[in-house]
Amino acid sequence: IVNRPNVFVIEPKNAEGKSVKTQIDEVEVLVQDTSGHSIKHEIKPKNKGHIEVTYTPTTTNPHTISVLHRGKHIPGSPFKVEILDAVDPKKSVVDGPGLLHTRVNKTSYFTITPRNDKGISIPSKKALIEAEVIDPKGSLVDVGIKDVKSGTYDASYIPKIPGPHHIKVYYDKALIKECVANVVDALGVEIDGPGLYNAYVDEIANFTICTIDPETKKPARDDDIEYQVEIFDSNSGVVKSNLKDNLDGTYLVDYVPEHPGAINILVWKNKEEVETFAVNVEDRPYPDSTIVDGPGIEEPYVDTPNTFFIK
Repeated sequence: IVNRPNVFVIEPKNAEGKSVKTQIDEVEVLVQDTSGHSIKHEIKPKNKGHIEVTYTPTTTNPHTISVLHRGKHIPGSPFKVEILDAVDPKKSVVDGPGLLHTRVNKTSYFTITPRNDKGISIPSKKALIEAEVIDPKGSLVDVGIKDVKSGTYDASYIPKIPGPHHIKVYYDKALIKECVANVVDALGVEIDGPGLYNAYVDEIANFTICTIDPETKKPARDDDIEYQVEIFDSNSGVVKSNLKDNLDGTYLVDYVPEHPGAINILVWKNKEEVETFAVNVEDRPYPDSTIVDGPGIEEPYVDTPNTFFIK
């Protein structure tokens, strides 16, 4: 990484591949940038005959490192080294719904975008990125990190128990994000209905929220449960909705979207998020405004292809 000490270790071995001790003055190291300029470095002995080399590159151009033992290159030398731009933890961005609210057994996502001190997204190494998720019992939750080849990394995890999950994200051991995600248990709630799958402009769409008794697996009324529904369109505008308590453990939700496009439906139970749905709103064609026209309607000919248009 540029403008910081970088370390590598030389382990001398004999022809049989066994580690051997050697004099430090028998080892020569040369670090050069793409212009052929030599980069200062430090060589010092380590335990078990190993030799440690430290150098600090000042540019992000590829560098060449030559390692010679008694005047001869060791296998692989000279080495081509890619120098990465330094990441600024304060300018790097970690964002996504998996950092705030999610539910048990749901794959939860967030993105990691390393940036330099100018706030510019930069290429980096996946191996330098670490994400740690700790559940309420103190156990680590597996986190997957995927390089999407655009300077951004997708991270995902699946919480197994409800409660606060502590999330930390590191780049090269430096903390760039720390937060707490609220994980809720959606068991005991079923949400379904046509209004969760498609909707049309200026038409009533609806769906049902159902509280389920864990023993009977049937709808059950619970006066201690309160549901809330929030609906937002693609411009972050609020879509009005109506929540009706059917007094039998079920609730009918209806809404009327005013514009085509994507909307997000959020369902809350006792102020804790249960589920989020993405619904596509479309314009429905109306017969009264449909136009049929063309020569195949006005003057059709026998035994001849005739054409007309439907708009």
